[in-house]
Amino acid sequence: MEKLSIVALVVVALLAFWAGSEYGFALKATEEKVERLEQWNKEVKLQLIKEGKYRCCLKEPCSYCLEHGECDCLDSVMEGNPPCGECLGELIEGEGNPYLDKELIRSAISKALAS
Repeated sequence: MEKLSIVALVVVALLAFWAGSEYGFALKATEEKVERLEQWNKEVKLQLIKEGKYRCCLKEPCSYCLEHGECDCLDSVMEGNPPCGECLGELIEGEGNPYLDKELIRSAISKALAS
């Protein structure tokens, strides 16, 4: 009976080690994919900015508008209108473009929250 317990314990330990190493490998692979995606995201936004198609109202351009291939959130805020949802959240947190007039930002946030 004691030998069976030891064998069972060794088998459980080996399975746990194997599962842990597989999980660790999968986690590393996922982290690498996320890093590649973030790099691609930056590159595409920079290209769109150079083309004049990405005018975001944040310090760091949003990713939400990337889905549409353009961002006009800066124009929206400058007109006192709400930006996209990501920009709205970041503006509320104080992450807006530092050159934007604070009153314009407040107006855009107020309109978004009122609608």
